[in-house]
Amino acid sequence: MKKLFSLLVVGVLVFGVLSAPATIGENFKKTEDGGCAFYEDELDQSQPDQTEKAGTPLGVPVGNFHYNEYEFYVQVAQSFIPTMEVLTRVEILIGKNSTATATLPYVVAIRDDLTEENIVETSVDPEDIVTDNYSWIEFDFDDIWVTPGETYYIVSYTENVSDNWYAWGANNDSESYPNGCMWTSLDGGDTWGNESAELNQGEVMTLGAIPQNVTWDMCFKTYGLKETILDLEFISGAVVIKNIGNETAWDVCWSVTVKGGILGFINKTIEGTFDELPPGEEIIVKIGLIFGLGQIVISARAWAANAKEVSFEVSGFLFFIFFIIR
Repeated sequence: MKKLFSLLVVGVLVFGVLSAPATIGENFKKTEDGGCAFYEDELDQSQPDQTEKAGTPLGVPVGNFHYNEYEFYVQVAQSFIPTMEVLTRVEILIGKNSTATATLPYVVAIRDDLTEENIVETSVDPEDIVTDNYSWIEFDFDDIWVTPGETYYIVSYTENVSDNWYAWGANNDSESYPNGCMWTSLDGGDTWGNESAELNQGEVMTLGAIPQNVTWDMCFKTYGLKETILDLEFISGAVVIKNIGNETAWDVCWSVTVKGGILGFINKTIEGTFDELPPGEEIIVKIGLIFGLGQIVISARAWAANAKEVSFEVSGFLFFIFFIIR
């Protein structure tokens, strides 16, 4: 009887306290799926220096600007090698010319191969880009995981419509960014080369012209987060989320589900987001009071903007409010 009494007391302790919800900081942004993202990303790779307002065109050039006497559809890319595991956004130096109206969005994509599908993409509208000058424009896309030390590409393009024309600022010193270079496509992205094309420049190139047969670097900045590692444990009726890595975990998300009981009547899920979790710190998610009878399964997941998902599952028997772990 003493042994049974001990188990029942443990059961009361396990489920006798209501869960304490995690909080979200004030400085956060909404993601496309409705979640929250709160973090301080860092500058990773960059080539910020432009050569005398020079740039490469995107879209269909107009006027006396042809390749082999045919109009062409230019796409431009810059290769780079990240040192952080999460790529959060990029900035590039863009201008547009008043004599060639930009009417459609400017698109930026990230690829790991120039002829493959985009990993992620986003765009800005023409009214957000200055005329007859260059300015730094931010492209904030959904965060993606990348492999440090591998080559990726920032790809810029716009719709193939007459008079829709932009320019991406550039540097004609091929050593300005040692971990990559400019790539151009004259056929809408089907084929790419990393030497500038031989072009005839006209009035539309007042923002800057491409010289012949010179390898350039584009003006860009990439931002990211360093990876950390989360750990999950089930302790005394609570799920403990701990940061066991060396970096702050940003935008920590968690979900705990309890299912089972007779006829499956027990089905409770609690979720939350915590703005930051420094190395060595933990979040305690208390499950709260559950009433029922029968076999149940408690499952938990946790992840962060810079930590991959971890999960666990524990099963046991619920006797009204008393839980015995198997």
